[in-house]
Amino acid sequence: MRAARAAGVLVVLATGLSACVDDSPIVTTGRDAGAAPSAPPPIPGDLPPSDPATCLTCGDTITRGVRPGACRSDGNPGSAALLGAYVDCVCRTSCTEECSLHCGGVPADATCAKCVTEKCGAAERSCRAGSSR
Repeated sequence: MRAARAAGVLVVLATGLSACVDDSPIVTTGRDAGAAPSAPPPIPGDLPPSDPATCLTCGDTITRGVRPGACRSDGNPGSAALLGAYVDCVCRTSCTEECSLHCGGVPADATCAKCVTEKCGAAERSCRAGSSR
């Protein structure tokens, strides 16, 4: 009798647990398990396929601080491509510490400007001399 009663309790628990998992999935990454993952953050220089009227040249973009908004189709290569080369050198490889604020959108300070000149001069010159609108 006890074994039958225990088996009945286990069936009820198993049914309840499976319903719980089906109705309330375990969230492990800080988002609802049923939602699609969010889009990756934009990379400076990325724009939709057509340039908006407010897009900037590469030189204007880095003067104001590295941020999205460089034109794609204002030359060959476009400002977005030139900005990408600048960002790769300054923000991802050669001057990451010295230019952390600049890469976050602030104009370059003296320490950053020195590093850019010494280690990423070619990318900076190409960016500043590149496309014009």
